[in-house]
Amino acid sequence: MENLFFDANVILDIFLRAKNPPDEIFSHNKVFISALSLHLLCYVGKLTMPDEDMLDRLSDINIVPMTADIAERAFIGPTKDYEDNVQLHSSAVCLADAFYTADKDLLRLKYFGSTQIKAPDF
Repeated sequence: MENLFFDANVILDIFLRAKNPPDEIFSHNKVFISALSLHLLCYVGKLTMPDEDMLDRLSDINIVPMTADIAERAFIGPTKDYEDNVQLHSSAVCLADAFYTADKDLLRLKYFGSTQIKAPDF
């Protein structure tokens, strides 16, 4: 079992564009997202609350809280993009084995610490 972290763009694809990963991703691994991704998902998707469907769909996903430590580390780097840094530091908190993103700039990093940065293959 691996700890997998999904960047906001991957979550938007899954929830809003119906690009669903195979069930094995969720049944054989622990999937994490940043709390910031939830904000982006609700904003971009123009979701209204309460949203029971969203709660149900999130039941297999672990949410990394947005902490002051993550917020402060994101100001330092490793990229010039604050939101990308929040995502990367959130993945470090959950000790992610892999960080899935469609962001070409992040993919160029290849690793953040010991976390491999990969394009989704689903």
